[in-house]
Amino acid sequence: MGYDSNGETQVGAQEQEFVRQLRQTLAALTNEIPLYLFVHKGKEDVFADACRQVVRAFRQLTDKITLKEFYLDHEDAERWGVDSAPTLLIDPRRYKIRWLGAPMGEEGRSFLEAILLLGMGKSGLSEQSLQVMSRLDTPREVKIFVSPTCPYCPQQVVNGVKAAIERPDLVSLEIIDIQCRPDLADQYDAHSVPQAWAEEVRIGMGAQQEEVFLSSLLKLEAQTLFIPESTAEMVETDVVIVGGGPAGLTAGIYTVRS
Repeated sequence: MGYDSNGETQVGAQEQEFVRQLRQTLAALTNEIPLYLFVHKGKEDVFADACRQVVRAFRQLTDKITLKEFYLDHEDAERWGVDSAPTLLIDPRRYKIRWLGAPMGEEGRSFLEAILLLGMGKSGLSEQSLQVMSRLDTPREVKIFVSPTCPYCPQQVVNGVKAAIERPDLVSLEIIDIQCRPDLADQYDAHSVPQAWAEEVRIGMGAQQEEVFLSSLLKLEAQTLFIPESTAEMVETDVVIVGGGPAGLTAGIYTVRS
């Protein structure tokens, strides 16, 4: 049946196949992804340790990821505006993406998606999403509150990462683990996750469709529906008949006669 006496043979084979496929996917990355972890000096921190373990696991699969670790009093902390620990900066010379906490649990999926997007140097946004982002002309400081046990958080995090990659000139992203930063969760009343904020305005509760998230980001107001912008030529007319059934045909006949 594919199991040994411990029932582990099949599970082990599946894990090995997943790792093989993941290694193959990571091998196709074209960009290096430098990570900078800032920690407290002389203080043991479960989140910092978890962050090291996650990054170490990914580094075993690809040489595209590098990690440097500094204390909060390092000059780069002031340079990049890091004032709390642990904080993980992702390719800070090109993007403004940081993790307050550690990408563990469900957030491991978010971290993997971010690595793949950053490694390819492409946001992967849909055509409609690109049109929305092209209309953004003022900065957006985005905060997305997450939890390692939240299965819906990765989708919202990936939305934020895509926005930060597409418009690094205007979009900065903070991914905030509410277990690591309960003070910020209290400040923003963000105990229910995921939550997305931009410019101190809540723009999303729960996971949002990509286009809905970006429309909310653009308008600085939570949207529930995305209506694509129309590029069709404006048509001016006296009468519009909707429908081609008997009623519509009759309306058309009487309109022509009148």
